[in-house]
Amino acid sequence: MSPTSKWAAWRALPAAHRLLLLQALVMLPLMALGLRVLGVRRMLAFAESKASRGRPPADARAVVSVTARLVAAAARHGPYCASCLPMALALKRLLGQRGVATDLRIGVAPARGELDAHAWLEYRGQPLIDGPDVRGRFHSFDEALTSESPVAR
Repeated sequence: MSPTSKWAAWRALPAAHRLLLLQALVMLPLMALGLRVLGVRRMLAFAESKASRGRPPADARAVVSVTARLVAAAARHGPYCASCLPMALALKRLLGQRGVATDLRIGVAPARGELDAHAWLEYRGQPLIDGPDVRGRFHSFDEALTSESPVAR
């Protein structure tokens, strides 16, 4: 995408979506840095810490769709090209702030004699950002990962 078309796409976004995209652009490298410095457990606790405990918004599916699309765009077109775990954690935090509960999944798949790992976020059992085939490609742990999970320690 050329800088001109990126600028045009930016200007076409509603103000609330621009703010959300800016939050994602900042959150992605922060999550990646935090994972390196603080580890998975602390960063997952951070992603869960601002979750709204109230009722989810009436238009939760629309909130999820827009937020996932903007986080993916920030990861793809922003200055920091995020891998799956920082992207999933950033999306988890941004959705949690909006009252939407999600599940972090970690999965593995054999790849050329080694194990390939992948992280993704699900809303009501549906993968976000990744296609629905992610569960077929990666064998996930039975339970969603939380900051209290033994695996995250």
